Amino acid sequence: MTEFSICDLARNGLRAATVTDVGTVLVTISMGMSASRMVCPWELVRLRAAEVERGFGARWRWNN
Repeated sequence: MTEFSICDLARNGLRAATVTDVGTVLVTISMGMSASRMVCPWELVRLRAAEVERGFGARWRWNN
């Protein structure tokens, strides 16, 4: 299983987000000033630097 750190960029489905907290079971991700959610780490895919440089996160929107 991938381990995440605070400030990692990750994708959850079609959502790109920043990891803001890492717990023992759940990871908190946020996109924007007030939108945050708890997810299981196995639901996330870490974004590589190349994807971020190409603007992957800018193309995806938080769907809540």
